[in-house]
Amino acid sequence: MKKTMGKLMLTLTLVLNTSWAYSALPVIDTSSIARLVQQIEEMKKQYDMLKKQYDQAVQIKNNLQGNYGMGLLENGLEAAKERRPLPKTWQEVVNMQQSGKLPGVFSGKKDFYKDLLPSIDSKLISQDPKNRNSIAYKLSSDNTQAAFASVEAIYNNIEGRIKTIENLTSEIEKAANTKQAIDLNSRIVAETNFINTQMMRLSSIQVALQASLQNMQNQAAATHAEFFSHPQDKKKSKSQIKTK
Repeated sequence: MKKTMGKLMLTLTLVLNTSWAYSALPVIDTSSIARLVQQIEEMKKQYDMLKKQYDQAVQIKNNLQGNYGMGLLENGLEAAKERRPLPKTWQEVVNMQQSGKLPGVFSGKKDFYKDLLPSIDSKLISQDPKNRNSIAYKLSSDNTQAAFASVEAIYNNIEGRIKTIENLTSEIEKAANTKQAIDLNSRIVAETNFINTQMMRLSSIQVALQASLQNMQNQAAATHAEFFSHPQDKKKSKSQIKTK
C-alpha cells in the first residue's frame, strides 16, 4: 500500500512539473512571423525603388549644372567680325560704296560696280541741286550700286556661316552630359539666328530698292504734271499762290 501511494505521488509530481514547464514556454505564431517577413521584403523593394529614383534625380541635377564653354565655340573676335560684312547703317553702306572704302569684299570694287551699273552725273539732268528728278536719279543710282555690293557681301558671307554650323554640329556626339548638349544646341540656334539677321538685311535692301523705284516714278509723274498740265490749271495754281 505504501509502495502504491508512493508511485502515485511520484507520477503526480512528474505530471505537474511537466505541465508547468510547457506553460512557461512562449506561444509562437509562425503565420504572423511569415507575414511580417513578407512586409519587410516589400518595404525593402519600395526603399530600393525610391533610392533608385533619388539617384536618378541627383544625376539629372548634376547633368544640368556646370559651364562647358559651348558659347565660346566658333565665337571669337574674328568670328564676330565675319558676322558683320556690312556697316551698321545703310547710309554708311552707300557712302563707303561710293568711296570704294568698304572693307572685305568691297575693297577696290568701286570701279567694278560703276562699270557693271553705269550711271550719269545727276547734273546732266539738271543743274539745280534741288531738282526732283536729279535727286531721285542719284538716290536710285546710289541705292542700286550699294544693294548689288551688299547682296554680294552677304551671299559670300553665308558660306562661312554654314561652315561654322557644320563645325558646331560635329561637336554633338562629343557632349558629355545633358547640360553640355543643351548649351551646344543653344550655340547652334544662335548661329542660325545670325544667318536670319542677314536675311532680314537682304529684305530691307529689297524694300529700299522698291522705294527708290517708286520715288522715281512719283517724281517723273510730278515733273510731267508740272510742265504738261493744262494752261488753265497753271493759271489757277499761280492765282492760288498769289492769294496765299
